[in-house]
Amino acid sequence: MALPHNFILKQNADGELEVGIDSTNEWKDEDLLGKEKLHLVKLEDLETDLDRVAYIQHAIDCLCKQVSRSSVGALITLAWNMVSPDDTRRAVFARNEAYVEGVDKAVSTLSKEVIQHSKSAPAYNLPRTYEKRRRAVAYVAGSALRLLTKPAENYVNTFGHITRAYRNFYREDFPIEMSLDEKCVTMTKNLLERMNILKNSIIPFLYHFDELEGGDKRMCKTLFEQHLSYTGIHAYPLFLTAAEKLELEANELIALLHNRLTRNAVGVIQHILNEYDFSGEREGKHAQRTWKYARVFNERVFAELQTKHCAVLVTVLAYLNRMLGTSGGENVLRIKQIEHIVQTNGSLYETVAKNIYEWAVGRKERPEGRTDEWKTTESFVLNFIKERGEQSGSKT
Repeated sequence: MALPHNFILKQNADGELEVGIDSTNEWKDEDLLGKEKLHLVKLEDLETDLDRVAYIQHAIDCLCKQVSRSSVGALITLAWNMVSPDDTRRAVFARNEAYVEGVDKAVSTLSKEVIQHSKSAPAYNLPRTYEKRRRAVAYVAGSALRLLTKPAENYVNTFGHITRAYRNFYREDFPIEMSLDEKCVTMTKNLLERMNILKNSIIPFLYHFDELEGGDKRMCKTLFEQHLSYTGIHAYPLFLTAAEKLELEANELIALLHNRLTRNAVGVIQHILNEYDFSGEREGKHAQRTWKYARVFNERVFAELQTKHCAVLVTVLAYLNRMLGTSGGENVLRIKQIEHIVQTNGSLYETVAKNIYEWAVGRKERPEGRTDEWKTTESFVLNFIKERGEQSGSKT
């Protein structure tokens, strides 16, 4: 009988075969190199103003009017032309940054055959001024990169918020009157997901994101980066937020969350903390911090931390974040993989979260006010951390 997707036969510590998750925790920046992608041109490299205007029109069409493989390629290229909100005389991404090692192909090599039409007239009105048109459409194109991981319906529903945020960066209202065609957006998303050359063309944006500064970085984070990082692994950002809000060391929160249902996923969190996020390595194989986007390109990476594989851990962390008043927890409790657990055992895991919360808060109280239960938990946490430290030391 065939195993479910993402599962394989593994050998356990006793040498016996058992079904396990097909997962790896290893990732290097260079894993994104050498892939076939598009040559991301700068608009000023096109021969005439008419060429530039036509290119902008072609790109925006795939969200509002008609979709072809070529128009989606043009949309990605236009995103590469985003204008810096800190200095509108320059681009967010420098010209040479597009050349992440790999095989570049021109957008013109992609088919222009229309594969999705809007049934209504295109609902947009572009500004007459070229610079305003370029700036606004490149901004929209940048926001569309999130379609690689986000549902088309979600993007359409939040498009008003995206365009209103334009003022936060460019200090003027969004200059285009436009509405999206959901079927066109859905087809654009499908092509981004299914065509490797389109998906890989987003690599330069992610590879160079951590090098950005100021308004450039804030805008790119808002438009696409926060939507492409930690794909499918809700537990990790929830863990970071909870640890920060509760003023706990990471190993303390790991101790509080560790049990037979969560130990594999908690182990992946520990690995990420040690090897990637807080390793201090800003040169070498993790310098670009692309591990945050690893699952976009390889679903085996951190698979044991994927929400469907560690739903109990995610549920506890979601309740904990809700108690702390962060927005992420409430949203996560509504996602498909968590709903069933919330309905059947929600009160149990909410109690677990409450106990963690109360223990963390209790650390700020005077020692004489602490209960025996609190002291027992404190002893467990300290012993857990000590044992883990000894185990780690014995392996080196």
